[in-house]
Amino acid sequence: MIKNEKYRLVVKTALKLLLVFIEYTDHNALLLMTAVTNIDKANIQIDRPDWYALMRVLNEKDTNDVEMLTY
Repeated sequence: MIKNEKYRLVVKTALKLLLVFIEYTDHNALLLMTAVTNIDKANIQIDRPDWYALMRVLNEKDTNDVEMLTY
């Protein structure tokens, strides 16, 4: 999902919803960490560090999206 460049707004909206999910309870943060790690380990086609795809999207500087810039 995150690698799909065509639907960036959908990806960023999904990430915002994940932030709400993990802020709801600490256990949700652990679930997210486990899920991302498992997905990264399943996609070992390219030698990249864990969380690479997610961090790449979060590090984008989209001036139209003030909410994402605050995180």
